[in-house]
Amino acid sequence: MNDSQFPDNPWYKTGGGIAFLGALGVLLAIVLGFGGLVGYYALQIKNGNGDQIQKNIQEARSSFSSDPQLTQKDTGIMIDDITPYIRAFNPQEGDLTSPVTIVAFIDFECPYCQASYAVFEQVRKKYDAGVHIIFKHFPLDSIHPEATQAALAASCAEEQHAFWEYYEQLFTKKDLSREALLSYAHTLGLNESVFEQCLSSKRYRSQILQDLQDGVDLGVRGTPTYFIGTTRFEGTLPLDVWDTQIIAAIQSHL
Repeated sequence: MNDSQFPDNPWYKTGGGIAFLGALGVLLAIVLGFGGLVGYYALQIKNGNGDQIQKNIQEARSSFSSDPQLTQKDTGIMIDDITPYIRAFNPQEGDLTSPVTIVAFIDFECPYCQASYAVFEQVRKKYDAGVHIIFKHFPLDSIHPEATQAALAASCAEEQHAFWEYYEQLFTKKDLSREALLSYAHTLGLNESVFEQCLSSKRYRSQILQDLQDGVDLGVRGTPTYFIGTTRFEGTLPLDVWDTQIIAAIQSHL
């Protein structure tokens, strides 16, 4: 028998083969993880816990900062597609090609956004490979006078590719004074002179106003407001509600 009929390196030991098997392994891990979550929440609903999940959603509505001027408007707006409201300047992360989107309207001075921060961090880390997360500013100046300044600072951090790190500083340090906003830039190693000039000039005010207009057009009344796909949720959602809704959104695209 001629040994030349058998290659020295089987395909699965080649560079391309190793890369393919690695990618396949990651894909299988994601599918199995989502499959487990789907099974868990299907079992919860089968066992009669669906009402509790719905109750959690209703209770979340009380954990919500609202603008009186917005609550007087019709909020029963139905949308088929949220993608027109996802702007190129909006901070984004996760799988940017995923059809499953989470759009978060946040006010950095909102106590309920602060309360929901820890849970949303779990969501970001848990579903990072399977969803597309988009951040939009919604500062409620009428009740949160430092919110716009914090939004401007976060936008200046985004200019230096450090939005999510700055976002973390805002929610963990909880100080929105100008001195604090400048100190966070120092902590993150940003170009401080560029950052300060950006903040002083209110360079990204028009983008924040666009986010606000997008929110109004989508029926957003206050913060935090989340769109999981085209479904709107208000208030600090428990993790089990996030899981249920994200899994439903993922299933709808399988």
